Amino acid sequence: MRKTLVLFIIILLTFSISLSAYSKKKSRPKWLNNPKSVYNPQLYLTAIGEGDTRLEAENSAIGAISKIFESKINVDESTKEEYQELLKNDKAQASTSTKINKSIKLNSSQTLFNIQFGESYTDDLGRTYVLAYLDRMKTADIYLDKIETNSKKINQYLKLENMITDPIKKYSYLKSALVVANWNEVLLSQLDIISPSMKDFNEKSYDVVKIKNTFNKVAKEIKFNIKIDAKNATGVSDYLTSLINKCGFSVTNENSDFIISGTAEIKKMDLKRKVKFVHWEIFLKVVNKGDVIFSFQKSGREGHITYEQAKSRALREINKKIQKQFYKELMNHIMKYSEN
Repeated sequence: MRKTLVLFIIILLTFSISLSAYSKKKSRPKWLNNPKSVYNPQLYLTAIGEGDTRLEAENSAIGAISKIFESKINVDESTKEEYQELLKNDKAQASTSTKINKSIKLNSSQTLFNIQFGESYTDDLGRTYVLAYLDRMKTADIYLDKIETNSKKINQYLKLENMITDPIKKYSYLKSALVVANWNEVLLSQLDIISPSMKDFNEKSYDVVKIKNTFNKVAKEIKFNIKIDAKNATGVSDYLTSLINKCGFSVTNENSDFIISGTAEIKKMDLKRKVKFVHWEIFLKVVNKGDVIFSFQKSGREGHITYEQAKSRALREINKKIQKQFYKELMNHIMKYSEN
């Protein structure tokens, strides 16, 4: 009788455990299937992320929210980079931005604010799910505040530009105003997704088109003279000319505000291999009124089946360095003129 009772208890416990496990499998939270049933879509913007860890799930959720914006807003990466570069010189604004963004890690062109994390759930396989959300009203207030702060900054730059006659300093102030204005356009587009009605509360105190037109006019007044001694690297002068024209500046052989001089060389390398290699090197010096404002030097090697193909690769690499790294350094130094 005792054996029968023990066997019955074991069977009962096994059944209870199985029933409990089955119950857990079925207890998938409501928000995981339909977050809108828990978070009113008129009040919240939501997305679900998943991963093997809580952190992975959070990053996945943030990425899912960013895709909502990416599908409707095309953010030029240079717009974001220029604004962040300008922000470095504004410690108060940079501190605020860092505080708001400290938990956000995105492989995205979007920069989002006030993302919060709500419920989480881990299934029987150890997969973690997290719900991320934006409170539309509270986040809209943050955006309006940032847009207003940026607008004041823009008008400050325009006021300073209007007080001076030096074209280089005017360019620097106008460029700063345009960078912030372009970023404000991004924020306004994001605000239109977060809370369309709140966007109407923003009234622009500046004219973006007018800033662009004045900026382009001033840029043309700034002249560059390019003098490159090229050894087997024909085309470097053209790369620099293309860059200067893209910036809106003028290229001249007469009196100029800036002189870009230097050397460019591509030479064969004998590495005793079937693949042919060349070594390339460029050295550029930018001078303003007799003073060297900065120097730029890069080198490397490229290989291919023939020397001509290796040379073509080297020229492409040189052009890449000029269009990206040299451009960034040139802009950084020109922007400093407004600080003097």
